[in-house]
Amino acid sequence: MPYVLFWTTIEGRDKDFVPKLRDDYRIFRDSDPIMLEADKLARREDVNSWGVAKIEAASEPQWTNNKLL
Repeated sequence: MPYVLFWTTIEGRDKDFVPKLRDDYRIFRDSDPIMLEADKLARREDVNSWGVAKIEAASEPQWTNNKLL
């Protein structure tokens, strides 16, 4: 089963100092070093939060049948 690495970055603040957030994700095969990538994200100053999740069969077909894989 593939995995998804997802994170939120802070891209500045508006006039009221409310952070502008952006969500991103990457898909990884079982054999890819996903936790090394997660460690890199955890060390970045602009990353607000991150996580890793296993993609179960048929839960998100567009992810398991994806050109990224």
